[in-house]
Amino acid sequence: MKINYRVSEQDYINGLRLHHKVTYKHLIFFTLFFTAVTILGHLLYQTAFGWRDIITVLVALLAGEVWLLFYSKFILPWLAKRDFRKYKSIQEPMEIELLDDAIMIDKERGKFDVLFKNLLKYRQNDDYLLLYPMPRIFYILPKTLEKEGLDIPLLIQKLHEHEIKEV
Repeated sequence: MKINYRVSEQDYINGLRLHHKVTYKHLIFFTLFFTAVTILGHLLYQTAFGWRDIITVLVALLAGEVWLLFYSKFILPWLAKRDFRKYKSIQEPMEIELLDDAIMIDKERGKFDVLFKNLLKYRQNDDYLLLYPMPRIFYILPKTLEKEGLDIPLLIQKLHEHEIKEV
């Protein structure tokens, strides 16, 4: 069944928020990074490592968390709105159809199949499903398309059958 769909500005913003969601890998990396930078700084200046240094690392981690929160709440939506308005191809209407081995997307500029075997990963939350054919390129599918006739549970099942990992 073909579904008519147009990415809205809010879908685009929410899709980018989901794409930029901080994972445990990111948190572990930043924690190790700030800890290593602090220890390296002390080794270079040959100073003793004490409570003041632990507090410095904790403040740096807290500052990083505040920055991520600020970025996701203010900067990311602003950038997403700017990009959405600037690139008209994002706003083009499309038809989506779930096939046995792909998702067919038909736009004014052309028709193409996103083959499941070519997907690297997918990410989802309660409202959106992102399909990644490349590490930083993704298709945004709102789960509200299920009301229009797109079988989201079947799509997720097909992703699992093709061993596409969820991140």
